[in-house]
Amino acid sequence: MTYSTTNVYRMKREIITFSKKISSCLPRTEQKFFTDMLYGMLGSGSCLLSA
Repeated sequence: MTYSTTNVYRMKREIITFSKKISSCLPRTEQKFFTDMLYGMLGSGSCLLSA
């Protein structure tokens, strides 16, 4: 189980690093939104928006 936690942490760090590179010119609140949006898309496995 330790390896699973390490892998999840590593993937989380990679996502955050990637989102910071893309959204570096945005205000902090929008950077957080962008990161949350990436987590949502990766979690759902789709980039389709629905209401």
